Amino acid sequence: MSQTDQDAEKDEVRCNYCGEWLPGDEAISPEGDEYVLYFCGLECHAQWEAERAADTENEFGAHSGVRKR
Repeated sequence: MSQTDQDAEKDEVRCNYCGEWLPGDEAISPEGDEYVLYFCGLECHAQWEAERAADTENEFGAHSGVRKR
């Protein structure tokens, strides 16, 4: 278990989507190499992923030269 995981189990963390505070040991934590994001549940995580996908599509769709119909 990483130090970040140990700290999260002791402290409260904030959901990166809705901002709700929750006990660290109850948070869902999809980890990356240099960061950790916490979500209060699968619904917030799914909504966060959907918004990220839409942002990526908008960013690359606008610059790709492909017109959407």
